[in-house]
Amino acid sequence: MGLLRHYYKRVLVGILAALMAGCQNLPSSSLQAVAVKYPQSDKLDFTGRGSAAAMMMSGSMGAMGIAIGVAIDEGLAKDLTASAKAGGFNAEQSFAKALGLADYRAVETDEPENALIIEKLGFRAKGDLIAPWVELNFSRGVATILCRYQEFAGEDVLVAELGELKTDGAKAATLMDAAIELTVSQCLSAN
Repeated sequence: MGLLRHYYKRVLVGILAALMAGCQNLPSSSLQAVAVKYPQSDKLDFTGRGSAAAMMMSGSMGAMGIAIGVAIDEGLAKDLTASAKAGGFNAEQSFAKALGLADYRAVETDEPENALIIEKLGFRAKGDLIAPWVELNFSRGVATILCRYQEFAGEDVLVAELGELKTDGAKAATLMDAAIELTVSQCLSAN
């Protein structure tokens, strides 16, 4: 009888241990889903002195002056896009990495609970230097927040000279990746 009782105790302890182990909280590996809407074009935007020159030239040249100023910025945008791509920049990969670091994952769906819309992606003149330019709209349900890299970075905005970004693709790609990572992480944690 004592041997049987000892056997039942062991079985009961084993069952209780299994039940308790099954009820413990295990870390969840599921990430929150977010639909990412990329711009139609994979070309980076650029706003620089061409836009300012357009306004000055419009006084003397009219519409032709505006067209020349816009063409200057468009040409620089093309050069910066080519440089960043040569340096390994890929917007979709950069956003996927940034979302993963913020515990999100990109999904394709027509009716998302969370949506990230890329409004602007590129570079902008900041005085004599050039800074990354990232603007996102993040929607969670009915709440929407506009997120700008420059606002999150504050005084620590990454900058480089235009000539350096045009010739050093790795530098251009690194600046864009860092700006995307900061903007996504701050934007998703703020909402």
